[in-house]
Amino acid sequence: MSIFGLLNLFVVYIVWSSTYLAIRIAVTGGFEPFTLGAVRLFCAALILFSILLVRKMNLRLNFYEFKVIFSTSMLMWVFGNGLIMWAEQNAASGLTALILGVTPILASFLDSIFTKKMPSLMSIISLLLGFVGVFCLFIPKISNFSFIDIFSYFLVFLSALCWACGAIIQRNFTLDMSVLTVSFYQNVFASLGFFLLSLVFHESYSLPGLNAIFACAYLVVFGSVLAFTAYINAVKLLPINISMTYAYVNPVLALFLGHVILNEEINNYTIIGAILIILGILGVFKDQISNKK
Repeated sequence: MSIFGLLNLFVVYIVWSSTYLAIRIAVTGGFEPFTLGAVRLFCAALILFSILLVRKMNLRLNFYEFKVIFSTSMLMWVFGNGLIMWAEQNAASGLTALILGVTPILASFLDSIFTKKMPSLMSIISLLLGFVGVFCLFIPKISNFSFIDIFSYFLVFLSALCWACGAIIQRNFTLDMSVLTVSFYQNVFASLGFFLLSLVFHESYSLPGLNAIFACAYLVVFGSVLAFTAYINAVKLLPINISMTYAYVNPVLALFLGHVILNEEINNYTIIGAILIILGILGVFKDQISNKK
């Protein structure tokens, strides 16, 4: 097994787990959520554009490619990531990451609908485990939840659904383009979408606090450029069942980081919910690997 591939996977484990914490720090430290998205993805697009220029890679885009990239950038970034950033003004980063852990389960279920195939028993059980796990997270909070809390976590779940829809489109409509080129255009389109939303919602453009600026810079350099490249390398160099383990490692590490750095609560229900969600994700991957054999 490739040592370099494992090192890249370790980068994905750490960095993608910490992005939820960075978003929480940024949106509670002075960044308006959609403004954060616009700044983050525009800066990431500039970095990717510089890499593409240095490598002299093709940047041409036909109408079919535009439709696929535009739709996935709106679903995965503007609606998916945008809802997370809005929700994390009130939602804890650890619980947010755990709820988003159901994304691969939703994607597997939606893919069955898209391909008009009956979901397997394993897929259905995994979906139910994920939903029960999410419910367990909120059992201690049901009695004292405010409307804004419920709405925030509902948006997190909706963001998981949007990301899953975007992933299905990206998987089923192949593009004859480099991953870096696709990522560049996704960042460009999404940054424009976030900018328009920031205007529609009349977000303020006052200077955020220093911690929020550092968090945004971390999201740009490490979350949007470094970890994404590391993920591509991991997928190329490692077996798929190994490279995809980030989906059930990230929520646990994010929960731990939120507890250590922001003192977010971890209780017995949180642990039970985390275990059920991770079992659900593991079931999906086991089912997918079995189907490919």
